[in-house]
Amino acid sequence: MDWRDSAHRQRVLYAFDQEALRGLERLAGNSVSPCDTKSSLVCSLRWLDLAPLLRRLPIESLRSACRRAGLSTSGRTKRVFVERLLGDWTPPPDAIRRGILGAVAFDDLRAAARAVGIELASRADKDAVVSAIAASPVPLEEILARLSIQALRRTCRALRLRDGGRKDWLVRRLIDSEGVRGSKPLIEFWDLSQPYPPAHDWSWITSFAAGIDGYHYAGGFEGLAALDSRIWEAWSRDGRFPETATSSDLRACIFFAWRASRMTGVPSEEGAAYPRALVRELQDRARRPRLGASHGGRDRGPGM
Repeated sequence: MDWRDSAHRQRVLYAFDQEALRGLERLAGNSVSPCDTKSSLVCSLRWLDLAPLLRRLPIESLRSACRRAGLSTSGRTKRVFVERLLGDWTPPPDAIRRGILGAVAFDDLRAAARAVGIELASRADKDAVVSAIAASPVPLEEILARLSIQALRRTCRALRLRDGGRKDWLVRRLIDSEGVRGSKPLIEFWDLSQPYPPAHDWSWITSFAAGIDGYHYAGGFEGLAALDSRIWEAWSRDGRFPETATSSDLRACIFFAWRASRMTGVPSEEGAAYPRALVRELQDRARRPRLGASHGGRDRGPGM
């Protein structure tokens, strides 16, 4: 799948409310947790073929999504609304604003909101904070300017934007973006200046995996399944990963494990052993001095 398709699907999905997104997950055969945020649901669904799923939603859900996307709400059939949502359209400023705000870390976002005088409920989750800021009259530039330069850089990385330069450059780069992840089609090696996810933390592993388009990297589901099968068999037989497997191969396998968990739920300790071993292997490779001289450890494609 082309990365532009993924980016547009993400725009479409953000036009639905959280309950509709949970319905799409169920229609796709995936497990749904009460702890799922809107961002995590969008991240999971954006890899799927949306057309057949959207046709199974109630027509009022489709109409409401068109309204949030700034599209016409006229029409009497689901087909009209689905074609309208999946067609070529530019998200309204509110959707772009939400996309950028959604990439800011929760604590940074809450601090920025309070700094500009936006009142938040004491137990507001991230989606509620994003909604409160998006609905406020405070300019986005002023909110971003309240973030530290480290927070701005983290936000740029989350949106796959360059994270170098002065603070005002970072703010302008975010405002000029469309607030959509996925601006690079292939997997890049994890920034070696950043810490790897702790191998025992499943929530960190799923967050890490959600930013990877493993299907695109391996040439589709069958290619990714074959790649994962070869790597898993070597690990289960020898207790280690083959040297011919690139770091991007391993990241793609983490993505594959995460996608499986969307259908079966959080794996047992035994089931989580393999993805955790993949993360530990990436951690070990990140610490090896020889990777420091390999242009950031980037891989071009499946190496097996």
